[in-house]
Amino acid sequence: MSENSKYVIEARKPTSFLVSLIQLLGKFVIGGIGFGLAVVIAIMMISTVTEDPNSISFEQYAHDSGSENSENKLLILDLAGPILGTPPQNQGGPFGFGFPGATYGYQLKDQILAAAKKDDIKGILLHTRTPGGTIFGSVAIHEAIKEYQEKTSKPIVVWIEGMSASGGVYSTVAADKIYAAPGSIIGSIGIIGFQFVYFDQPTALTGSLFQSGIETAGGIEVTVPHAGRGKDIGNPFRRVTDDEMKNIQNSLDTEYRAFVDHVATNRQVDAAQIIDVMGAGIFGNDQAESNGLIDGTKGREQAYDALAELAGVLEDGYQMVREVPPPRSFFAQLVGTFGLGEPQASSEDWLARVDADKCAAAQQIALVYHGPLSSLCAEDK
Repeated sequence: MSENSKYVIEARKPTSFLVSLIQLLGKFVIGGIGFGLAVVIAIMMISTVTEDPNSISFEQYAHDSGSENSENKLLILDLAGPILGTPPQNQGGPFGFGFPGATYGYQLKDQILAAAKKDDIKGILLHTRTPGGTIFGSVAIHEAIKEYQEKTSKPIVVWIEGMSASGGVYSTVAADKIYAAPGSIIGSIGIIGFQFVYFDQPTALTGSLFQSGIETAGGIEVTVPHAGRGKDIGNPFRRVTDDEMKNIQNSLDTEYRAFVDHVATNRQVDAAQIIDVMGAGIFGNDQAESNGLIDGTKGREQAYDALAELAGVLEDGYQMVREVPPPRSFFAQLVGTFGLGEPQASSEDWLARVDADKCAAAQQIALVYHGPLSSLCAEDK
């Protein structure tokens, strides 16, 4: 052995069998906890990645009225407020499926087609209160109604409570029956474009801290292109510049003719009657029925019975149901608790998004909407 090499042998007291066993078990427990924690974290990560915030399973229903124990379910879906297109991200938010003050056509389409897959849903009642809105949103709802009928041979009944105008008519004319509550208004078959405002020879900016204004020498001109006699009723500024509006007007005329043909085909009404007699007028129940826009006047329970009769479940009994939003997964909730997932938007944020969508809709070149377009913009309310 070289003088630089040293070996030290230390005498240690032997460990008892019991202590060794406890140490061994401790290693297994600690290792198991670590492994379990790793698995939980992995599952949480997968859950938050794979849980698509825009995919909602429309499969849970809550009793609304009727025979609560009946297996014959009739689904109530809402078509309320301006009709828009695709909902904001993370649809549903704090409001479940719906968005206060608006209907997103593609979301309603998903709900209708999801109901087509449920055997216990015997029919759909579309509870309608709308001034209309975008063409694409209205078309999406119409397509869903047609597809539901073709896939299931089950009925869809529209029940209007108060108003179904313009896009409301466009989106629902394919329903098996259309009824309206007493005192409703229906119609406004026409196309309207966004308004152009022109300040003629502005001379000064006026106003106060809370309100601004502008003074002009020649006044203010507002041009509202439209198709359908009387569609711009209520517009106090009538001057139209034909050269600037020519291309837009051609587009509106094309969409108007498509709207007329759409109603004429689905409601079996003569197109000439729509153009020459009805125009873009809006009608009370009796006149709307005589014009072929609705099938009669019924209260809510009468409309439910009418749907049940079409579905063949009136005598056996039925219950009206509504959808309820599915709960978020356990791990998604757990991740949210620790602030690791996507933050949930507040009610104010959701309302702001919907208002922004409505205001953006007012800038569409062609709308199937009844009423002043300024009402769609939150800042003008």
